[in-house]
Amino acid sequence: MGMRRQSLSRWTLDSYLECGILAYGFARAYCADCGRDFLVAFSCKGRGVCPSCNARRMAETAAHFVDHVFPPLPVRQWVLSLPKRLRYFLKTNPATVSAVLHILLRVIQQELIERCPNTPKNARLGAVSFIHRFGDALNEHIHFHCCVINAVFYLVDGELRISELPALGKADIAAIQTRVSRSTPTDARAMREWHNDGGFSLDAAVRIPAWDRAGLERLLRYCARPPFALERFEAIDDEHLRYHLSKPQADGATELSLSPLELIDRIAALVPPPPPGAPASLSRRSRTQLTVARPRHRPDPGDGDGQAGARSHPVPVRPTPLIQCRVPRRVTCGLHSSPACSRFFFSPAGTAVPT
Repeated sequence: MGMRRQSLSRWTLDSYLECGILAYGFARAYCADCGRDFLVAFSCKGRGVCPSCNARRMAETAAHFVDHVFPPLPVRQWVLSLPKRLRYFLKTNPATVSAVLHILLRVIQQELIERCPNTPKNARLGAVSFIHRFGDALNEHIHFHCCVINAVFYLVDGELRISELPALGKADIAAIQTRVSRSTPTDARAMREWHNDGGFSLDAAVRIPAWDRAGLERLLRYCARPPFALERFEAIDDEHLRYHLSKPQADGATELSLSPLELIDRIAALVPPPPPGAPASLSRRSRTQLTVARPRHRPDPGDGDGQAGARSHPVPVRPTPLIQCRVPRRVTCGLHSSPACSRFFFSPAGTAVPT
């Protein structure tokens, strides 16, 4: 697993260095309206390192969930943090991460069903989960963000029914946290006897009303955000960088001072593990070989039989037009427009996503 992570981290970093550079591959786009064409550089689509690709993925994910997934119902964010003693097992064993997430969602579902009157036991919740592997200070910190619809869903005679959840108080959230910690192994349950519940923390203070779709999209962007933001970096000199934190740490620190190698080491540790089914060894992708296409020629039908020696005329080769964009007007980042008529097209290097 360690060698696999190293290979993936190196592949991700190498791909980031080639992201958006025309020398490493591009597509040629043509606008049928104005007759202009332009070049679009390929993107790396990496996870965890490239700020541009991460920001596009964050915005695209939030827009898709708001427009096509979440119904007009209240949504509550549940954030679960585990003791440091358990985070090592989460980092090294993806199956443990899935098990903890399933425990959290199962307990929340049971509590929602119990608090909804006249709801059958086979009712189900609706939720979208995000696994964060980073903290605010570029540190490894695996925790869970779950955006749960404040309702349960069930079928009656083949017809979908929805029961909205009454308001939850601090006592209700504390009871759910207790049930989650009791569902973990024996050693973890013993940690609850320590100070501050042994490091177990379940927060559910953020609730988005049904009418606030813009607020829901902001919440989803926050949950799908990348590990770091470029605007927080400040170059002091060639050997020192400063990273401004979004909030003070426990010791009062508001910034980090790092060397370039220390920064690379921290970022490489935040690259997500390979997905299930990925090849055992990840090699660096082969670079795109760019060649200048020569124009095709066709023989002049009035000169000879088209064999060698006959005059020929170049056949103009037009690039294939890109698919016209069909996304909300707020979606602009990651799209490319014709320089003359500003008509938007999907980028062949990535998907269309909002800023």
